[in-house]
Amino acid sequence: MSSLIKELRKGNIVFSQTQNRPVHVEGILPDKCMTEGEGSEEWDKVLPVPLDEEWLKKYDFVPYIRKDMPQTRFFKNKIILSQHKNYYSYFVNGGVGGDTFYTNIKYVHQLQNLYFFLTTQELY
Repeated sequence: MSSLIKELRKGNIVFSQTQNRPVHVEGILPDKCMTEGEGSEEWDKVLPVPLDEEWLKKYDFVPYIRKDMPQTRFFKNKIILSQHKNYYSYFVNGGVGGDTFYTNIKYVHQLQNLYFFLTTQELY
């Protein structure tokens, strides 16, 4: 069984090797991932979608660059993502002394889950 099953929720985006494209998860079963389009995928045919700038822009994260910071950052609803080589880190802008910092967001479904947890809104 794929370890991905532990991280997914209905509505998350995964890559279907069968359909050769990103698809939405419609349901989660022990042996299959129910997806839009073909209906179901064996877990070994489902991969996480790497998070990149294209996905962030699709979800309306606004890029900004600070001269005193080496990374590009992306901002939406007080959530700030910092771009690193193989992942994004994030923090919530809570004002002076209120910033909370976390790390290692590598995949689109992780961003979708984080965003829902922090805002109760879905990223589709």
